[in-house]
This record gives sequence, structure tokens and C-alpha cells, in this order.
Amino acid sequence: MLRLAATIARVAASDATVLIRGETGTGKELVAHAVHELSRRHDGPFVALNCAALSTSLLESELFGHEKGAFTGASHERIGHFELADGGTLLLDDIAQFPVALQPKLLRAIQEREIIPIGGHERTKIDTRLVTTTNVDLQEEMIAGRFRDDLYYRLCVVEVVVPPLRDRPGDIALLARHFLQMYVCRHGTEPRRLTQEAVAVLYDYNWPGNVRELQNTIERAVLLSTSTDIRPQDLPMYEHAGPDLMGPIRVSIGSTWREAEQTVLIRTYEACGRNKTTTARMLGLSLRTIRKKLNSYEEADCGAKDTSIR
Repeated sequence: MLRLAATIARVAASDATVLIRGETGTGKELVAHAVHELSRRHDGPFVALNCAALSTSLLESELFGHEKGAFTGASHERIGHFELADGGTLLLDDIAQFPVALQPKLLRAIQEREIIPIGGHERTKIDTRLVTTTNVDLQEEMIAGRFRDDLYYRLCVVEVVVPPLRDRPGDIALLARHFLQMYVCRHGTEPRRLTQEAVAVLYDYNWPGNVRELQNTIERAVLLSTSTDIRPQDLPMYEHAGPDLMGPIRVSIGSTWREAEQTVLIRTYEACGRNKTTTARMLGLSLRTIRKKLNSYEEADCGAKDTSIR
């Protein structure tokens, strides 16, 4: 993620078109916003358009605009997103769904930096930076004949890849606690705290829906938990997590010894049904040591929460 942040900063300094690639829910639009905010265009507009949500005719109108009377129902002139984003950044989300029939017109707009509205004859110059996102491999789309190769090379001057959440497990607890505070404030509920056991379940899950799924999971837990502590049973994946808890334990490279030890102990404690005696026997530690360490983790978690509140 630090490398991603550095790449965004370097890319933002130019006006090059950027293709942001990543799985659904990884935060591609947030990356696009970051590119805009760090660029010289940050005072200009940021305009987003979802290519998958519109029909071909409607997408053409939304993107390039149209003149009054250009087609049935065009009762007035409409300015397209390219013009709305003039001086700023235009984000085309889910570019793989961009209709083949419209791709030559998009390519020309990028190359010539000008557009012609539907039903119009005058060319309009544009100064718009283009950023696109995709969750599929566009090169495979090119091979299948669904995406023009010349358009691909125009869009992919710089490619930014957003890693899935499962490849950066060290972010899980950080993001979970961020979303926890956000939804406690948004929904006006009493303060909540993620227990270490709940964090262990979050770490163990594969997160096919990535950060968006984690966000939804925490919001659901905030709304449905019956106590101030969010426990494993408050998480939707807990009922499917049982057998996996006895599997391998992942510790991120760069973790401190205390963090690694805490991960192993909490995962083992959860796998043992939160039985301290069984946990002590499995790890070869005394019961007193297990109790002391679990208490220290709880105290550290409460201390971190109090500090963030202050």
C-alpha cells in the first residue's frame, strides 16, 4: 500500500491517462480521487460516470452531450461529462463495459482533445484528464474482440494496480476500527469495541468482496450487536469460520514479535472455544501466562480506543 501511495503521487503530477485495475471492492474510485486531489487539477471538477449502468445511446449523450432536437425527447441542449470535467478529471468507471460501437468516438476524443455533441457540427475543445477503472483484464477483452487495442494503449499510459484485501491482511484491523468509529458516529449508537476474538475471525476470512465487504460487515455488526463488545458471533462469517480456525495462521512480514505472538495466541484461544486451560496446554504455556497475556491485549485495545477518542 505504501508503494501504491508513492505510485499515485508520481502519476498525479502528470496529465497522463491512468488505468486503475483491481478487484471489486478494493477502492479503485478512492485511488482515482487521490490522483485528482494530488494533481494540479485539484481545484477543478471531479466527474464520475459508470459505463456499465447506461445503454449505448444514453452513455453517448451523457459523455459527449447533445444538441436540442438531436433525437426524440431531446427537448433542450445537454452538456456532456467531458465538458463538465473541463479543467479537472473525468473518471470512467468499469471501462471494460464501454460499448464497442462508441469506442472509436472515445478514442478520437482522447487523441484530438475535442468532442462533437450528438446532433452537432461544431467541435468543442476540452482540457480534461481521463482516469478509468476496471475489474477485468482488458487484454483478454481485446483478444475476445470486445475492446479495441488502440483505445487500450491510449487509456493505459500508466496502470495502477490496487491489491485485494487478502494480500494485505495487516490492514484488516486498522480498517475495521476505522469503519467501526465511522458507523458508530453515523448511526448514533453507543461506542463499540472489537474484541480480539472478533479481530481473529476477520483476519481468518478471505474477503472476496474486499474492503467494501469489510465495511458492510462492520456496519452490520454495529447495528445488530447487543452489547458494546463486537464478538465473533456478531460477524456474518463466524458461522462458517469454525474449521478454518484450526488451519494455518498468517502473520504479516514486518509484524513485531508482540503482534505475531498475539495473533497466534488469540487464534488458538478462539479455536479452543475460548477455553484458557486448553489454550495453555496447546501452546505449552501456563494458565497464568495465558490469562496475563489476554488481559494485556484487552487493556492495550481499550487504551488505543481511549487515545483515539481524545
